[in-house]
Amino acid sequence: MRTALKRLGITGSISIGEWGNLPQKVGVYIFRDSDYSPLYVGKAKNLRHRLSQYTRNMVDRKIKNMVSKAVGVEYIVTDTEAEALILECNLIKHLKPRYNINLADDKRYPYLCITNEDYPRIFLTRRTDPSIGEYLGPFTNADALRRTIRLLQGILKIRTCRQRLKESEGGRGPCLNYHMGRCDAPCQGGVSVDEYKKRVLRAREVLKGRGRGYISELKGELDRAVRNLEFERASKIRANIVALEEVITDQKVEMRRGDEDIIAFMGEEETGIAVIFKVREGKLIGREVYALTERGGIIERDAVKTIVEQRYSRAPVHPSRIAVNILPDDTAALEGMINQVSGRRVRIWSPKRGRVRRLLNLAEENARLILREELIRRVQRSHLEAHRELGRLFGLDAPPATIDGIDISLLSKTGRVGASVRFELGRPVKKHYRRYRIRGKEVDDVGMMVEVVRRKIERGEVADVLLLDGGRGQLMGVYGIFAN
Repeated sequence: MRTALKRLGITGSISIGEWGNLPQKVGVYIFRDSDYSPLYVGKAKNLRHRLSQYTRNMVDRKIKNMVSKAVGVEYIVTDTEAEALILECNLIKHLKPRYNINLADDKRYPYLCITNEDYPRIFLTRRTDPSIGEYLGPFTNADALRRTIRLLQGILKIRTCRQRLKESEGGRGPCLNYHMGRCDAPCQGGVSVDEYKKRVLRAREVLKGRGRGYISELKGELDRAVRNLEFERASKIRANIVALEEVITDQKVEMRRGDEDIIAFMGEEETGIAVIFKVREGKLIGREVYALTERGGIIERDAVKTIVEQRYSRAPVHPSRIAVNILPDDTAALEGMINQVSGRRVRIWSPKRGRVRRLLNLAEENARLILREELIRRVQRSHLEAHRELGRLFGLDAPPATIDGIDISLLSKTGRVGASVRFELGRPVKKHYRRYRIRGKEVDDVGMMVEVVRRKIERGEVADVLLLDGGRGQLMGVYGIFAN
């Protein structure tokens, strides 16, 4: 068996205008020029609908100029809009596309800041300053984020005010939040630093997407409130749960800091697609796509081994871990080869659960969609070659674009009907299907076929090729029409 591995660049992207092949899923798209340089990065709730707008609305000069330079569009499917937003920000910062607005401060999107004070504050902001504290986000829904801040403030008693922390520093006593039961007045020493930091840590875990246990606790409170007929309290708890679940999406496009490649392989018959997600410093910053062909059929474990061998045997930079959806045979030998080339320890593994597994699932979904596109392209290329061969056989100057198939149905001497179906570029075109009631007195098949073809000629409906259901008699009869 012969295996061929090819990296897909522009050829692995959707061509401009081929929006019908795009998935109707949430994700991020990248316009690329002929040099594979990024022109523009954007996100979409529905990739097909969003990208089709670029060809329908070309009024904006900047958009028109950008689309004119684009050769293809690369896309990455995500599970949620929040993931698409984070991935869009990561890609813009990493790729620096020519037509994207400079988003160095990401002022469009809301972040949550946890200050680095002894008693940290939490607040929403659209500007980032690392000297102030840690920033979580960006988030897609500012209103839901505000509700979540109020929720955490109310339950965990985390301060939001700028009150000085000690009365000796000129503080004026506890603020209104303390009297409303939303704060324990750390400015007055009402809570120890250690206890307060535990609360902040819990809030941080919740906001980082690791707060499912906390949501489960709230759902337990909701059930108890309903059982006790405390419907007003239950309504508030339910609103809090909705706010938390909307903001605290379990992100897969950001992980713990570190470099890792995520490889997902999908194969069918002799064709396979490998998608490699590149995670650098915990952030998904890009992807690579490879097409693999193997005569005699794809063997998945061997295919993954081939991809790892060819991709990493000469790579200048290697991640510390390589996660694969299918673990190849002799993983230890592969690791030894990469370790020798890179001069560092690289682990190949196949996680069964956790964040990396969820990111692998996302890579698998992207590989599945790209494989579908590649198979469609191959069928289209096969159809095109068949058209060319048909044109050569018929001695035509160009491949036939339209073919009409014609048949006659005869039931006794009175039920005489002709039918015609049309195919354009190998696809049926039902609006050009026709049925003919035979008018002539001839009851022989040749005469009826000649009548149907003559009526098509009179209506100007003749295709490039006529496919007749009959024998030599029908063929010669129709030849006679064109000869006359």
